[in-house]
Amino acid sequence: MSSARLVLLLGAALPLNAPAQELRLNNHLEVEAVLGSLTRNDAQFPNSPAGTRFSAQDLIGSGVDPEVRITYARAITERQEVRLLYAPLSLSGSGVLPTTTNFRGMAFDPGMPTTAEYRFNSYRATWRYALLNGESWTVKLGLTAKVRDARIALMQG
Repeated sequence: MSSARLVLLLGAALPLNAPAQELRLNNHLEVEAVLGSLTRNDAQFPNSPAGTRFSAQDLIGSGVDPEVRITYARAITERQEVRLLYAPLSLSGSGVLPTTTNFRGMAFDPGMPTTAEYRFNSYRATWRYALLNGESWTVKLGLTAKVRDARIALMQG
């Protein structure tokens, strides 16, 4: 089962505890435009002498790329709410490796154009309960399930 389906199923599985006519259900959708960049990321796989540590930033660069982040929230009772977040981050770029680099069981030659792909997608499902829902203060307690989908890949030729 993919990560995206897992998060959506978690959100869909939460029961509605009150009839809709008694509760004003608030739906809230945010779509944010964000700028993603790679400021520092040294990669090595495997994390042993068989792998070579290299700078992913040197291949991808430190420029900014437009990304999107989507949040959906819904009140399911007077005191409960669910929140789903989808925050993808995918960067790529090309450069030259300074030395022979062993990564994921493959040897990459120095001085040759090398493409790097960096992915760090984040999915979150949150349930919150308002312990105190007063006029001047609201105190909520909740649980969050987070799934990360991360990968770095190198390609030559």
